[in-house]
Amino acid sequence: MVERKVYADANSDWTSIGFVNGAGNSKVIRNYTFTDTKVAVNTTYEYRLRQIDIDGTQYCANDKIVRVLFDRVGALSLEQNSPNPFTNTTRIGFNLPKTVQVKLEVLDMYGNVVKTLINEERSAAHHEIVWKRQQR
Repeated sequence: MVERKVYADANSDWTSIGFVNGAGNSKVIRNYTFTDTKVAVNTTYEYRLRQIDIDGTQYCANDKIVRVLFDRVGALSLEQNSPNPFTNTTRIGFNLPKTVQVKLEVLDMYGNVVKTLINEERSAAHHEIVWKRQQR
C-alpha cells in the first residue's frame, strides 16, 4: 500500500493513496511503480510503503520515508512511441500539466489523418494510449 501525508502539517495524517499488487515470493528482483496524480503545486509530501502479507500481517518501515516537493505539476510532453518501429501495436505516452481537451491523431507522411486516437478532455497526469493498427 502507498501512503502519503503533507510534510510539516501537524494536522496531516498518513493516508492510503494506492495499492500495488506484489509478485509474491521471488528470488528475482521486482520493480514496482505508482504515480500520484493528485498533488498540489508548491506542496511537499512524504511517502511510505506499507507491506501487507497474504496472512494480513502489516509492516511499515518509517525509516524509508521519501520526501518530495512538487514545485510544478509537470510539463506538456509527447513521448516517443514504443516499440518503434512496430508491426501491429505501439504505445504512445504523454503528460498533461492541467486538465485540457486532447486530440491525438496519427498522420501519414503527407499529413493525412490515418486515425484519431483521442478527442476528449483528459486530466493532469501521465497517460498512455495503445494503438493497434488494422491489417490491410
